[in-house]
Amino acid sequence: MDENRVELGDRVKDIITGFTGIVLARIEYLAGCVQFAVKPKLGSDGKMIHPEYVDEAQLEIVKKSVVVATGTHQMKTLEKKTGTHKTETPEKKVVPRSSFGGVQSDRPRN
Repeated sequence: MDENRVELGDRVKDIITGFTGIVLARIEYLAGCVQFAVKPKLGSDGKMIHPEYVDEAQLEIVKKSVVVATGTHQMKTLEKKTGTHKTETPEKKVVPRSSFGGVQSDRPRN
């Protein structure tokens, strides 16, 4: 794993806007442009926020492998929160994919 290469599950920051989130998808266009779908945390109102698609060159890695796939439709977080700071000890918590939104969260909800 290249420490400077953005990968799925990394926490990243857009160096232009300051937007941060977890990389959920990598999109490569025929012309060679590569973008990443970056999903932020829930909004202050508790609602899901749509991912933003950011050019690869605009992203800096905040932390590698914050979320990893553990199989079909399951992921686990590798960050453990204690109070207001994060510890470096990985937590073995399986998180259902629906917690992160994914493709289906973009559909209108009733």
